[in-house]
Amino acid sequence: MRRFDQLICTRQIFALGILSLLIFANNGFAQAGHLLEKIQPQVGKRGTTVVVRVFGNSLIEPQQVLFYQPGIRCTKILPLDNFPSDRSGKPEKVAAKQAYELTLEISPDAAIGEYQLRIRSQDNLSELVTFWVTPFDVIAEKHAYVDEISQDASKKNDRPEFAQPIPLNSTVYGYVANYATQDHDWFSVECQKGQRLSVEVCAARLGFLHYGGMNDPAISIHDATGKRLARNDDNAFHNQDPVLSIIVPRDGKYLIHMRQQMDYENRLRHYLLHVGTFARPTLTYPLGGPPKQRLKLEWLGDASGNRQREIQLGVHERPYEGQLAELFLQPKDSPIPPSPNRFHVSEHSNVFESNQLEKDKPQKIDTALPFAINGRIEQEGEVDWYLFRAQKGDRYRVRTYAKTLASELDAKIFIRPGPDNPSQKNWEKDDTLWEAHDWVGHPYRWQIKDRMDPIFMFEPDVTGDWLIGVADTRRESGSDHIYRVDFQPHVDSTFVHFPAYPSLSTIVRDRIVLYRGKSFTRPLAIQKGLGSTYTKPLQLRAIGLPAGVHFSAPTFTQNDATIPIWFSADSNAELVGKTFEWVVEPVAPEDRANFRGGFVQVLPATNRRGDYAMYFDKTRLAAIAVCESVPFDISIGKPSVPLLKDGLIDLEIQVDRKPGFTGAIYCEMDWLPRGLNKQPPLIIPADKTSGRYTLRASGSVKPGVYKLSITARENEGGNPRTGAGFHYIASPPVELMVEEPIVKIDLARTAIERQKQGHITARIRYFKKFEGEATLELDRLPFGVKQLRPFPKIKHGTDSVQIKVEVTRDCLTGLYKDICCNVTIGNIDSRNESNQPIRQQTGSGVLRVDEERK
Repeated sequence: MRRFDQLICTRQIFALGILSLLIFANNGFAQAGHLLEKIQPQVGKRGTTVVVRVFGNSLIEPQQVLFYQPGIRCTKILPLDNFPSDRSGKPEKVAAKQAYELTLEISPDAAIGEYQLRIRSQDNLSELVTFWVTPFDVIAEKHAYVDEISQDASKKNDRPEFAQPIPLNSTVYGYVANYATQDHDWFSVECQKGQRLSVEVCAARLGFLHYGGMNDPAISIHDATGKRLARNDDNAFHNQDPVLSIIVPRDGKYLIHMRQQMDYENRLRHYLLHVGTFARPTLTYPLGGPPKQRLKLEWLGDASGNRQREIQLGVHERPYEGQLAELFLQPKDSPIPPSPNRFHVSEHSNVFESNQLEKDKPQKIDTALPFAINGRIEQEGEVDWYLFRAQKGDRYRVRTYAKTLASELDAKIFIRPGPDNPSQKNWEKDDTLWEAHDWVGHPYRWQIKDRMDPIFMFEPDVTGDWLIGVADTRRESGSDHIYRVDFQPHVDSTFVHFPAYPSLSTIVRDRIVLYRGKSFTRPLAIQKGLGSTYTKPLQLRAIGLPAGVHFSAPTFTQNDATIPIWFSADSNAELVGKTFEWVVEPVAPEDRANFRGGFVQVLPATNRRGDYAMYFDKTRLAAIAVCESVPFDISIGKPSVPLLKDGLIDLEIQVDRKPGFTGAIYCEMDWLPRGLNKQPPLIIPADKTSGRYTLRASGSVKPGVYKLSITARENEGGNPRTGAGFHYIASPPVELMVEEPIVKIDLARTAIERQKQGHITARIRYFKKFEGEATLELDRLPFGVKQLRPFPKIKHGTDSVQIKVEVTRDCLTGLYKDICCNVTIGNIDSRNESNQPIRQQTGSGVLRVDEERK
């Protein structure tokens, strides 16, 4: 093709792409691909009953809203035949089983903040999404989708003069339109001189765009003349979600401007705008303390200035991030804020920075480990040094809290041998990976501010004095550059999580959906905890499963990559959705006291292009639902012969179709032991009831008995990338025996001219006696070389055989390596009752193809 033709072709493809995008954009419901796409509104006031609308795909008769946290329950679900368009906000007709109205009852003592949920329908369980509880009345943005071209303030809020009036201490549920570049939303409030005016946005944290776009809001506060008094885009408290708090200088109207800082995604983005007189401290000093004690706390960041308060810490014995208490700092003159400050609660003694510290004049800590160091970096380039004593052989997780708890400090930690300490060990740590936080995540694309806090294992090799230094990586400083470094005695740990399927969304099958009388299987990935050295067998227990559901998993070690899990439901199992806990623990009871482990799940709340994400829905609970039966079942015929190392086996896959279901079925094994390889997915055609699935064993597979299962779904009618619209069921597991090879064949090095026949000599060694005959067939022959029939057959004891081949003129001359031999054995012992053949591959021969002699 000439370059000019290529250019025309490229332009045509580009034009078609633009046309496709326009068609996509003009359909308010073109974002298909998930069981649950939208919740409107995504917020409710504590102590009220609210009605929300949900839209999704294949939401067949929703029956339950499964909340991960207590405090909200769904009391009614009604179908809708319309849903607001993304473009206009006006109701548009939708297909059946796509839109519903939910009535949610929010308890008066419900916690303020985020609630995770899934919707259980008649036949599925949706993706995890969030709902938020506010202490304020909820007000809708009047012109959330389209600001009309008009001078009528009742038709727009895109300029200061058209600002929508709202009362103080309210939450606005609004949208940044996706069809208007730089949509601007303006709101107005009436304030009195000296009054606090706080504005807090929840937008990026709402997530729920399912791999579609970025939500990067910015806000500003203006007086009645339009003069800007304050502005915020990003901050250490909520990252991308802005926070502002001012003391108003005079009585009158004040304006709040809401917009996108970076507006480059063609998606509807939603936000919560909390506006009120609430105090908004963004940080505390110290960042932690012991439970059950009174602690003097300094609040920082509020518009009224820093203040001192004493708080009473409660009992806090929860593990992981459960050690972070939520503090709603509320002076007498203000309402409760819409989000808490987080505070680390630890049994370890608090050590406070007492003066300006230097390496040659460190602050000596007389308290024995473990303890927590609290301080500030207040001078440019400052490094705070402390001297402490540690014992050889001790193991501590050094856990830094700074960015995690909204400090401006980008911490760096140094540990050096103290004076007269002969050790040569040094530690210098900055950022961390997900594993150090007992979570899982992509090390490059998934970013959270917590990862800027260094976490590492401190293992002194000498009993003596050690120095620890704390600094800011950027040499920055200030009263808000606060740190807390906690020496936590090491506990071995191991975690399990759902690994993502290749080329698919992380949400595909990230929950357990069981059907009555059916099975479910899924691989779980194993992640060793930070510094864990436990090598003995571990087991997995499920706590809190629905009645009639059964679970099993093999024992494993923390160094295993994945393990299979199996669930099954009785035919009369309770139809319900639940969250449950997976516990990872040593098989040996005496080791469990110093071990912790369980399930972790991290889901991107909002993804950017390239799978980059900064906000996540994180949980340590797994979700399960028992649903009505599906229109087909699947099973594996029990293998009657073993699979040999370097061998193959064909498994018989049977489909039981219910009346009315004739579609094709997609089958694939989710998990295989290391060394077993599977064929590409098996598609059982429409109306067919069986197929063959081939497994191949490498020479590295470990002999033994393995439980295997295959998962099936419809081949059409859903979204393969997200799993929406499909029903996944697993066959009951069958046992497959893997054994050592029966024979080994050495293929003699051979040379044959083109257009000639010849033979390759196979020398045979036996490892186990077999009955009957075995057929030998050469494999990996070069193009133009074929084996001549009849294929040779051997009986046990045959020491060699000649295999006839023909080299045609189509074969290129040269040296061809790795020619092997497939051995098909018709019977072995008496186990092969069905005469299923045993297939083995062996040998590595060399064939030289020469030119024809003239």
